[in-house]
Amino acid sequence: MIIRTAQFMGTVASGDQTKFNETVDQKVLPILRQLPKILQAEVLRPITSDPGAPALYQVLQLRFPNVAAMEEALESPNRAKVHEIMSEVLPLFEGEIFHYVSHVAE
Repeated sequence: MIIRTAQFMGTVASGDQTKFNETVDQKVLPILRQLPKILQAEVLRPITSDPGAPALYQVLQLRFPNVAAMEEALESPNRAKVHEIMSEVLPLFEGEIFHYVSHVAE
């Protein structure tokens, strides 16, 4: 299995978190869940962390059966829709976004 993550390293001001989170949860996730061959799409938001850990606002996590399925999904028109929606709220996020593709050891 392959997991692709988008790690949002940074913060969203407390007054903007509801708008940001609702956009991701109610608009972005439903589209991600319609990507071809996707097994699972979810958002993770930390509730605690180790002292001194870097600020991690959220992780978007997408699971695929293999790299070819992931690449097909990333070519989907739905990905462009996600980028369009995220462009509305990304100005509320202060930080950087890092993408990782990982293989799940069995």
